[in-house]
Amino acid sequence: MTPTQSWTAQSITPDETATEALARVSGLPKARIKDAMGKGAVWLKRGKDANRLRRSTATLRSGDSLTLYYNPDILALAPPPPLLVADERAYSVWDKPAGLLAQGSREGDHCSLLRIAEQQLNREAFLVHRLDREASGLMLIAHTRKAAAALSALFARQQATPELRKIYRVEVKGEVPETGVWQSPLDDKSAETRFMREVFDADKQ
Repeated sequence: MTPTQSWTAQSITPDETATEALARVSGLPKARIKDAMGKGAVWLKRGKDANRLRRSTATLRSGDSLTLYYNPDILALAPPPPLLVADERAYSVWDKPAGLLAQGSREGDHCSLLRIAEQQLNREAFLVHRLDREASGLMLIAHTRKAAAALSALFARQQATPELRKIYRVEVKGEVPETGVWQSPLDDKSAETRFMREVFDADKQ
C-alpha cells in the first residue's frame, strides 16, 4: 500500500477556503482534495479540539490548522455494504461483512460501519464495541450519547450480564483441545477467552 502523505495548512487567510489552503500546501488538485475531505481525510484543529472537516466551504478562523492525511489507496477503496438488521432509534443493529472497518482512521472513514450508519440513518453514530476488519458479525451502533454510555457499560460488565455475550466462530489451522481458556491481557486490561471446538477436519491441518 502507498505510504500516507500529510500536509498541514496553518497560515490561513480569512478569505481562503479549506480546499484552497490545502491545495496551496500540498500541490494537489482541488477536486482530489474535495474527494478526500468528503471521505474524512481532512482534520480541522481549532484550539484543543480536532475533528474531521467535510465541507469545503466551511468558514475558517484565524488560528485554525488543517491537516490532510492523503493515501490514494485508502481513498479508492469501495466498502462492502453492511445490512441493517434493526433500527431502535437510540441504537441500531448491523450485520458487518468481512472487509468493512468498524470505525475510520485518520486517512478516512468512508469504509467504516460507523460512517455508513451515520449517513444511512441520518443520525449521529457512536461506536460501543468493535469487530476486526477481517471479521463478520453483528454490531451495535448507538445514536445518542446516553445510549452509547449504557451499551458500553453493558459490554464492560459482560460477566455480570448473562443476556449479553460476545461469541466468535473462527477457523484455525492445526488441532486444538475440545475446550479451553486463554487468559492474556488486551490493551493493558485483563482478558479471558473461553473456547469450544465445534468440529475438527484433519484434511485442513
